[in-house]
Amino acid sequence: MKKRILDFFSIDISPKELNSELNTYVVEGKTQTRAGTLFIENEYTSLVRYKDENKGTQRIATYQVEDYKQSCSGFVFQLTERLNDITSDLIVRLNANYEVEEIVNHQAILAKWDVEKSKIKEQFSSIPDSEELFERFENALNNEEKLRQTLFYNGLTQLFFPRIKQMLEDIEVSKKYKRKRFLAGIPFGLQLPILEELRVQKIDDHQFSATIKGTLNKDEITDKKEFLSVFKFLYGEDKTLDDLHFRSKEYYVFDEHLIYQSGSIEEYFEVKGVHFKQDNRTFSKNGKR
Repeated sequence: MKKRILDFFSIDISPKELNSELNTYVVEGKTQTRAGTLFIENEYTSLVRYKDENKGTQRIATYQVEDYKQSCSGFVFQLTERLNDITSDLIVRLNANYEVEEIVNHQAILAKWDVEKSKIKEQFSSIPDSEELFERFENALNNEEKLRQTLFYNGLTQLFFPRIKQMLEDIEVSKKYKRKRFLAGIPFGLQLPILEELRVQKIDDHQFSATIKGTLNKDEITDKKEFLSVFKFLYGEDKTLDDLHFRSKEYYVFDEHLIYQSGSIEEYFEVKGVHFKQDNRTFSKNGKR
């Protein structure tokens, strides 16, 4: 007999409308990056307040970042922090697959940028090509669809929008499921296809876990000639696909109402001999582990 997550709980585990309070999570992370001989390590902490709930026929998620701190104090890191703050308060509409379908408070985000942009531009005017950077940032902000497609696939937001809750409501325990995505944050729109494997397991009568492991799926690169052309331009003419490596692991713990209790993401990206980036991010509800 097939065992599904629903079978382990005597109550309906679907998310509840009665969850009116924002849940508070402590987030910690570390990013290590090497480009050539330059190595940078940045550690950060933050509070995130989050909930998703049914409002009529719509599913709405609220996401707020507070008290962000990081170990690197360079101008570029300060600028990134200021720009990230513009989108640190989000209200979004989710579709049936728990993907972000609309940034509901998009106009409020644009209004916040209008208030802050003069001060930010003045503070960071000494950064080379800063005007071009601000122009690209503003163009991305103005395009709600483009902002939506990039904002939720890296950084802190990725922790809280893993796009798996719809699967958890009717999924067989310990069976492996597969899905595909593209790795976010790669320059020049280089699309790296990732194959993810999902497994759900029971922890106790009130909690279960979901593990997602990702690997680079080179066979799914649609136009390898074009891909290699951009790849060599970015990382060197002597580079091949054999020099490209990626792996990831996500781990989430939910209660019987699909409310996050804790989670983590580990990602490793490398172009052999040229570049690597390793990200480790964790969160826990009310700071409890």
